[in-house]
Amino acid sequence: MDLHDIIIVGSGPAGTAAALQLAGGDVLLLDAGFTSPKIPKNFCGDLYHLRKKELNLFPSLVGDNFESLANLFTDKKINLKLKSPYMSYIIRNWKMLSHIDSTSFEGVVSLAKGGLANAWGAGVFRYTDEDLKEFPISYVDLEPYYDRLTEHVGISGVNDDLSPWFQQDKGLLPPIRLCGMAADLMERYIAAREFFNTEGIFMGLARLAVLTVKHRGRAPYAYDHMEFFRPNIEAIYTPAFTLDELVCEGRVTYNPGWLVERFEEIDGGVQVCARPVNGGEASFFKCRKLLLGAGALNTARIVLASARDNVTLLPIMDNPMSCFPVFRLDRLGRVIEPEDASVGQLNIIYEGEEDVGTVQGSFMAPMALYARM
Repeated sequence: MDLHDIIIVGSGPAGTAAALQLAGGDVLLLDAGFTSPKIPKNFCGDLYHLRKKELNLFPSLVGDNFESLANLFTDKKINLKLKSPYMSYIIRNWKMLSHIDSTSFEGVVSLAKGGLANAWGAGVFRYTDEDLKEFPISYVDLEPYYDRLTEHVGISGVNDDLSPWFQQDKGLLPPIRLCGMAADLMERYIAAREFFNTEGIFMGLARLAVLTVKHRGRAPYAYDHMEFFRPNIEAIYTPAFTLDELVCEGRVTYNPGWLVERFEEIDGGVQVCARPVNGGEASFFKCRKLLLGAGALNTARIVLASARDNVTLLPIMDNPMSCFPVFRLDRLGRVIEPEDASVGQLNIIYEGEEDVGTVQGSFMAPMALYARM
């Protein structure tokens, strides 16, 4: 059995970012690694014009197995970004391989190559010292790594009124083009900025892992709303892009098809136990150092299983979220915007009462709703 210098578990944002920093040594990344299905060549361009061509879009939008209608015949709600036929691989077999049994919590686990970031909102924010006040590290410690990821990923946006909460990013790409309604909101905020700021309200453009210009060989965002239906869009970053690059350069060894169950410390290092995702006997991998980046839920599961601990209760920390529509009646009847951005447009911060703390909101383009109808 080979003894690797480092084993990383998981190919999501945490695991892949660690692999990027450690690449070049003897690094093995273990992962379940489900990948997307083959996408028809003619399934490209914005949905508005695709429908005008009268193509048979049922397999791509609804699915031969009615994947996009899953909320109608399951007892669990499924995120809009995970329902469409070509995106459903992101949560493939997770209930069987990494089951969560709860009546009060609805978690989602991804065993896909790149993790849940294959269908994320692409919003990226740096931690501040306020965020890290309970941690043994500070923003200064993380800053050089944030700077490297900003350049590597390609982050669009500006340093504006939200910088006190999101830090000052260096090397930002130009921001996305705002849709009409978002542009109206931003204009009105700027005109009354002093009033809003006095009331504890601050607004700015979204900082997104979305390319607005060509970057590191990847094409810019096409404003076609396809991110809810088509995976691996070059302009919207996923950790799978980084992993493919590192593997192609021979700087990391990627071993997909494994579900890590536990680990134990041995003389000279760590032994990792993993099972094939398609069934079979467990295998063992040895390393000097082990990094767990399997997501909060699976990482906790691995640690508890390794300690043979079936008693300890771990707290689940989550950000409560509410979604609601925003209408502008004076925009009714205007020409639709079939080629615009479905990704986040604006972010808003409200510094509320002391017992409420900071509240963050995001504005999504209204065309995103049209594209999913």
